[in-house]
Amino acid sequence: MGHLANREQQSEFRVDHLEVAHTRSLVRPTREISRSDHMAFSGAALPVTMGHIDDWSAKNRLPLEKLGESGEADAVRLRHRDYYAALAAVLDSPAGTDYERRLEQAETEIDNLRAAFVWSREHSDIELALALASSLQPLWLARGRIREGWAWFKTVLTDDRAHDLEVAAAVRARALADSALLDTWVDAAASVDRAQQALVIARELDDPALLVPALTVCGLIASYSYSAEVARTCFAEALGLARALNDRWRLSQILALQAAAASVAGDPIAARAAGEEGRDVADAIGDRFDGCHSRVSLGCAGDAGRAGRSRRTVRRTGGRGRVGP
Repeated sequence: MGHLANREQQSEFRVDHLEVAHTRSLVRPTREISRSDHMAFSGAALPVTMGHIDDWSAKNRLPLEKLGESGEADAVRLRHRDYYAALAAVLDSPAGTDYERRLEQAETEIDNLRAAFVWSREHSDIELALALASSLQPLWLARGRIREGWAWFKTVLTDDRAHDLEVAAAVRARALADSALLDTWVDAAASVDRAQQALVIARELDDPALLVPALTVCGLIASYSYSAEVARTCFAEALGLARALNDRWRLSQILALQAAAASVAGDPIAARAAGEEGRDVADAIGDRFDGCHSRVSLGCAGDAGRAGRSRRTVRRTGGRGRVGP
């Protein structure tokens, strides 16, 4: 799957307490954002990466300072934040057939989403900042913004205030699971710890919607550690829950990862089964990212199948070529 995982850094993965739960962000705007509200944010370019986000928040306040004179700045930013948090929550809901359109909308609004995230952090709304980062997980993965998403999670989860302020257990567990998945691309050693923390919290909450992302990342980590049986256990449970929830985006993602794990484990039959279903689910909802990954695994499974047939032919013929006409 092209993950930059360093397997030597990963500790042995354990299957104890394999489950998790998650609550989706239910934030709704207090009212629609007016044109004047929106223009308050249009005067400054937002950072491209989280490496510059603190600089941006410190240097680009002029439009809001004008509103501050009348005491309206905080109210405008709160409405702005709530509106774009609600937009992100829509992306995070189980996908219908407009998955790609939702992604395009979120990508178009990325500057406003960044502003909402910054405002939440600045005002110690750690819970909403984490929920916003989790809601955008499809964007981080499908649009090549993995490092930015990883940085959002890291910025909040390593903030001292995050430990002092109360954050709902479900929001924290979901953030740990999502950040662990992004960690497998950026900082593989950190992914094991966060995934296991998420699992412990999720088992306690017993929320099926949270179990799905946690089990998914645990299956992925296990496959990197060549623990094929653990990976199969995690993926099987995650698939069952995703089907019951009718969460087709998660289903598409899990099947793509399961197919890749089966390919790594040298099981072309399992890779083909997961890859074919994953491709079909992805095509049905317009998920090009996971559909592409499923197709790659199908190609690998086909190559492995052909190689296996070639080896059997060589054994039967003593290296003399094909048997029969």
